[in-house]
Amino acid sequence: MHWWTKEVDIFKTEIVVIGLGYVGLPTAVAFSNKFKVIGFDNNLQRIEELQRGFDRNSITSSNSSFNANLLFTNSLQKSNLHRVFIITVPTPVDNQKNPDLSSLMEVSAFVGSLLNKGDLVVYESTTFPGCTEEVCIPLLTAHSDLSLRDDYGVAYSPERISPGDKSSIIDIPRLIAAIDTPWLEYAFLIYKAIYQKNVMRVSNIKVAEAAKLVENCQRDINISFMNEIAIIMDKLSINNQEVLSAAKTKWNFLPFEPGLVGGHCISVDPYYLIHKSKEAGYEPEVIGAGRKVNEFMSTFVASKSVKLMLEKGIDLKKSTALILGATYKENCPDTRNAKVFDIFRELQEYSISVTLFDPVADESTIPEDINFTNDFSNLSYYDIIIIAVPHQVFFDLPISNCLKSVSVVFDLKNRFTSQLPVDASL
Repeated sequence: MHWWTKEVDIFKTEIVVIGLGYVGLPTAVAFSNKFKVIGFDNNLQRIEELQRGFDRNSITSSNSSFNANLLFTNSLQKSNLHRVFIITVPTPVDNQKNPDLSSLMEVSAFVGSLLNKGDLVVYESTTFPGCTEEVCIPLLTAHSDLSLRDDYGVAYSPERISPGDKSSIIDIPRLIAAIDTPWLEYAFLIYKAIYQKNVMRVSNIKVAEAAKLVENCQRDINISFMNEIAIIMDKLSINNQEVLSAAKTKWNFLPFEPGLVGGHCISVDPYYLIHKSKEAGYEPEVIGAGRKVNEFMSTFVASKSVKLMLEKGIDLKKSTALILGATYKENCPDTRNAKVFDIFRELQEYSISVTLFDPVADESTIPEDINFTNDFSNLSYYDIIIIAVPHQVFFDLPISNCLKSVSVVFDLKNRFTSQLPVDASL
């Protein structure tokens, strides 16, 4: 019989959140409303910032969001308390677009060394089906002297965080799976105590792992279709925005839009499913094709920009370009996998002098080779302005003052037509 099936108070459990990024911090804050929580990160600067109430990711901005139940630390030891470890470390891809599990493996070994009888480990990091059981659990067991199921449990609940979204994560429906039924019920009770909407049990961990990938692959494919339509309409000299507006009048048309696809989920998760599919002997056609189209969009935007400039007689070698927005989505400081940097570098290959402006982005994450500013007063006059990410703050700035008398405005998402002389959009 599992220890928790006896009469115990689950709220005496200590929650330990490993990794305090865009997923971990809001998770720690949410659980601290009901539990004692330790937020752990090995980045000392991050811990010191959070201890004084500063969050560079703008998830929360003051100590009023951190109640007395939440402790931040970069040092963890074993405890006599029953613990639930929630692992939220990043799972990126390497330069060959293969899964990079280094952080997940490192933290699995670390948590294994901390386990006591009765502890539960919940993985929220996105990964491919089978990773938790084939990669993570062996590391947990190898670094502890405990027995899986009898002594400790493992569960999986794929994170569903949207960086920059200020709505509460407790309203987001969640999935939960575990290594067996008793540990699933325990994990369900823990998560149901926090998440106010449906916490759905699924039959096994692989199903939960796969569901997360399918969620984001679907969105990636739909956006890639819109991007391909934008490319085709450009080749045919047809206004794509008008085409989409017309198509949306049909009741079952899905209102996806073309655009740059970056971030930690949509631009990464498909590669995890592609990886596992190839291991199983199937080369996925649609998912891979969608990725190729979305990866190509930076080149398309740069090439289209150059074409527009040449059509107006602008000398590329003497020209200047301003790109607005460095993040992967609007009103969010997250620059992970942002495709704007690719546009910047491709324009430079045409000998164009490029400036990237973004007062929202986390400046510490901007690559060193990027000419970046977050101060509007540093801007000059430009031959082309590319509005890549329509942050709300841009609508309050006199962007038109930065245009030369002969210039181009490429508004990727077609948001500034009432304020600027827009020449093109996706």
